[in-house]
Amino acid sequence: MPQCGQCGTYHRFGTVNRRLRSPSAPGNGEFELPKSFKGAILAPKSPGSGECRINYIKSLPRGAGRATIRLPRASAAEVSAPGEEDMKRFAMITVAALGALLATAPGALAGDTNCTSTIAGTTINGNVVVPNGARCVLDGDKVTGNVTVGQRATLLAKNLTTIAGNVQADHCTFVSLFGGVVVGGNLQIQHCTGAGLGPGAVNSGYDGAQIGGDFQCHDNTAACIANDGTVGGNVQVSNNVSGNQSQIFANSIAKNLQCQGNSPAPIGGGNTVAGNAEGQCANFPY
Repeated sequence: MPQCGQCGTYHRFGTVNRRLRSPSAPGNGEFELPKSFKGAILAPKSPGSGECRINYIKSLPRGAGRATIRLPRASAAEVSAPGEEDMKRFAMITVAALGALLATAPGALAGDTNCTSTIAGTTINGNVVVPNGARCVLDGDKVTGNVTVGQRATLLAKNLTTIAGNVQADHCTFVSLFGGVVVGGNLQIQHCTGAGLGPGAVNSGYDGAQIGGDFQCHDNTAACIANDGTVGGNVQVSNNVSGNQSQIFANSIAKNLQCQGNSPAPIGGGNTVAGNAEGQCANFPY
């Protein structure tokens, strides 16, 4: 096992009583692993200090807590299940251990960035969250994680914005990607309403974008737009009931184009589909 001056990962596979401890310093250097955590990462706090920082990783919800314990640098840390003597000590150290954890643990979404206005030309390390009812504009940004769009919220991504992960929207107003936006993962839009009616309606989807994974647009009360894009997975448009027809034009699709259950049926053409064109999209002109 690694010494304190090194980094190691320890996983909890047992009960709440499993703990990380130093065998050469009984009673010193023990820190309870709560049941709600799936593991811990041991890292040196500062060179030569003999102190290690433990970053706990929660199972649910996302987030991490941090606490400092002391482990002699000369001894290796180990994960062990407590015996009877350990259980007696456990009663004395639980309050202090859990108190330190609660005092230092950030919120469940501490690593996320809330977007409620325009963010322009910025690198955002981590995930972006558009809170319920908010309007977010990503203008030429670089997001290293995912983008999640809340209920009744709006996302506009434009001007070569790149998103390394997924874009996921559920019960939103609309999501619109245009102007050379790149999404490394999937673009998933469901149960969204769109904005406005008739020719001026704003619907969800993309116009001039690159999607590394799938484009999935389903169960919306607004049309889906998939125009002039490159999609590394499938394009799936299904079960949308809207005042306007969904549009699927001029895409390069690495897998399948699948449309079903839309009212009215989508319109489209000029797509290059490496797999199959199925359902309501089967007879598009090419």
